[in-house]
Amino acid sequence: METGLFFTIGIDPHKDYHYAVLLSPFGELLKTYEFDDLAIHAFYKDAINDINNFGEKLQGITKRKFGIENAYGYGIKPTKYLFSKKELVLNVPTSLTEEARLDEIHLDKDDFLDACRVARCVLFHNPKIRLIQVTPKIETSEDLRLLVNERELLVRERTAQKNSLHALYYHMFDNYKEIVTYKNIFCMKAIKQMKDHLKDETDLRSTIIVKKLDKIVSLEDEIDSYEKQMGEVKSEDIEILKTIPKCSTAVAAKIMSAIKDIARFENPDKLAKYCGMGGVTSSSAEGRSKRKKKVGKKDKKGEQKSKQKKKHKKMRKDKRGQVKLKHTLYMLSVSHLGKGGVPKAVEYIKKKREEGFTGLEACQRWAKKLLFGIFFMLKRKEPFKYATGANGKIPNNVIAFPQQKLHATTVIEKKIKQVPIVACNIL
Repeated sequence: METGLFFTIGIDPHKDYHYAVLLSPFGELLKTYEFDDLAIHAFYKDAINDINNFGEKLQGITKRKFGIENAYGYGIKPTKYLFSKKELVLNVPTSLTEEARLDEIHLDKDDFLDACRVARCVLFHNPKIRLIQVTPKIETSEDLRLLVNERELLVRERTAQKNSLHALYYHMFDNYKEIVTYKNIFCMKAIKQMKDHLKDETDLRSTIIVKKLDKIVSLEDEIDSYEKQMGEVKSEDIEILKTIPKCSTAVAAKIMSAIKDIARFENPDKLAKYCGMGGVTSSSAEGRSKRKKKVGKKDKKGEQKSKQKKKHKKMRKDKRGQVKLKHTLYMLSVSHLGKGGVPKAVEYIKKKREEGFTGLEACQRWAKKLLFGIFFMLKRKEPFKYATGANGKIPNNVIAFPQQKLHATTVIEKKIKQVPIVACNIL
């Protein structure tokens, strides 16, 4: 991000009209603007002329930054236009402007005042708070986010239809499994069986069931079309993520729609915090100083023995961060435990369970490992691949995966140490 003296234009977008202000490099209000989506070009032209005129009085300063509140909401059109002009555009969260309003003496709510707060957030913002700069990757992630949200709506509707149908099956038939011979009673072949069975029925419930079955078929087609569109989005990051076991196009699109651009994160810990997997710090200096240390008996070597059994360190639940991203990674980690999954995941979960972790906590830790691996994969532009360490040994700081696809329970029974293993140098 550019440093030094620069003019700041803050924009408070709305449905019909957008309100903007121009601030000097010292925070002085110079001019206000009001425009709609059809007058964005005229606003941009006026703002550039005003910056050039005021810049002549300030030793020719013409650098500028645009700050837009909720740039991907009502401000999407000004954002895209300014980005096409290769301007530096920053997305200012509404939480920052609201915090700035509460810090003022007069808590007035006005459109131009809100635009001033947006501009001042850009001009005087805390360097610890990183404002999102609009980039082509973020533009692509917004397209993915739209596709992901639409697909999730269809999936919820399909689930509701299936639950309703299951209840109708239970009330209408004594044993509907005799009619539908497939394990998945809502697969296409099972739906065809049920429709053939009810083709001569004219009662109310049979008619409703047939309509719901047709609805499920149409929803499946729509979901497939959205997944196909996700695959058509040109994104190198999605292709990299698809190399992870059990990571489909839809899962990769969900992850990238939440991360947006990996360049926003300097290290994997910041990505974990953003995802809500960084853990919560809860400490008290006073409590620690007054806490009595329990000292046990000394053994033969003179070392202290603890009276209590050593417990594992629990990772406190963090309610912050991207909930959808956290849930996606958790479900991906769970899929590694199923049939045809990742035996190393089974080994890791089994080890954590023996240490005293619950199944949920163990899966959360495996999901965090996946998140760290995703960070380095996207940073290095390297796909998930298998590699061996020096002298054919597995390095201690990498996750190892079996070369063959084995059932999870089979791996446990055969003792994972006996399975031929190679190491993944990414995760």
